[in-house]
Amino acid sequence: MKSHNHKVVPPVYVLVAILAILLLHFGLPGPVIIPKPWNLLGILFILLGLAAPVLAVMTFRRAHTSPEPFHEPAALVTGGIYAISRNPIYLGFLLVQLGLVILLRTLVPLVVLVGYIVLIERNVIRLEEGMLAEKFGAQWLEYKKRTRRWL
Repeated sequence: MKSHNHKVVPPVYVLVAILAILLLHFGLPGPVIIPKPWNLLGILFILLGLAAPVLAVMTFRRAHTSPEPFHEPAALVTGGIYAISRNPIYLGFLLVQLGLVILLRTLVPLVVLVGYIVLIERNVIRLEEGMLAEKFGAQWLEYKKRTRRWL
């Protein structure tokens, strides 16, 4: 199995999404949907979102495989945070974006989260899951059956 060349790595999606959230908030914010000080809950989402990729990378390292997308994995990682979500890194990135939207308090930037989910599923997750299915077969199918893609 070869590693797949991909033009856009996941952190680029996150950076573009955060930029889009900020541009929409300041350019076309729409109605305020979260009153102060409740918007400070966004900090909690951001912290959880930052913790998820750290835990995921630690789990990959314990399994002696690379967390880098589109590289052939040495092992199928199903423990730790991967027992909760098949994609905790992308889920973490989504939580960071959601936390930012909550902090900003406005409605319109929420559309970016939908775009992020669609793009990351179509352009990253499907490719990664195809690689895992090809390499790990029945073991992957069993894991996929018992663990949700996001949460």
